[in-house]
Amino acid sequence: MKKIAYLIAGLFAFGVSSCSDMLDVDSSSELFDPDMNHKTDSVFYTFGVMTAMQQLADIYVLQNEMRGDLVTPAELADINLKKLADYSADGTNAYDSAYVYYRVINNVNYYLAHRDTTLSDGSTNLVTNEYGAMLAFRAWAYLQAVRQYGTVKYITHPLTSISDIENDNSPRYDIYQLASALIPELEKYSGLSVPSYGSINCGTGNNSHVSSKTVNSYQSFIPVDVILGELYLERGQEGDYMLAAQHFYKYLDNNALAMYLLAYSAGSPDDWFYKGN
Repeated sequence: MKKIAYLIAGLFAFGVSSCSDMLDVDSSSELFDPDMNHKTDSVFYTFGVMTAMQQLADIYVLQNEMRGDLVTPAELADINLKKLADYSADGTNAYDSAYVYYRVINNVNYYLAHRDTTLSDGSTNLVTNEYGAMLAFRAWAYLQAVRQYGTVKYITHPLTSISDIENDNSPRYDIYQLASALIPELEKYSGLSVPSYGSINCGTGNNSHVSSKTVNSYQSFIPVDVILGELYLERGQEGDYMLAAQHFYKYLDNNALAMYLLAYSAGSPDDWFYKGN
């Protein structure tokens, strides 16, 4: 994929104009100053962040595919898509906004700042897996943003007012600095499984003739060890490639059975390896 290498210039611009929306993730349960001291409250908030991730994914795919070597926009394509493809996009482009990345980041920052990490059921902590998964969401959003724009403003606290945005003095990092900043906190959650809140009915959307699909919620999370592997690869200092391999191996080793079952139920040629054929 080609990469665009200009700086994020619109953080404060989109923040001032869209501040009231920064904690609105269009979740099915609207949250206003949500309480993070109960498991069910944080579950609703987590699903809200997943919605923001889903909306980011749409823009992420367009940004990368239109800048790829194998895609050329058609003559009648949207002018915004054409500008993405020829690297002439600016802050007004409908498909090239840093806002979608920072919406995820800001919502995760809000969670991290307010979640009670001491909640437990007997000797079992109820928060650790979920907390690590939220860190992974934020790391993924940051990693994709810095790949797109060359540098990002590294914000680790929630911005909930215009004055917060105007007075923020967070540092701007390149990909090496960003990876170095994200890795230490994520390492604390290496080896943990992602949360599971049961099955989710994905519905049929506008295709009423298509059967609804049910997936397990754990399939919507990004494993901490996978994002750690990506960060070590991007940082690329001495010993990082070995650390990346170790984290990828840890994820594969810890999830061998789940991957076998997923491939077995998929019914595609890809599952032959897992079935021993």
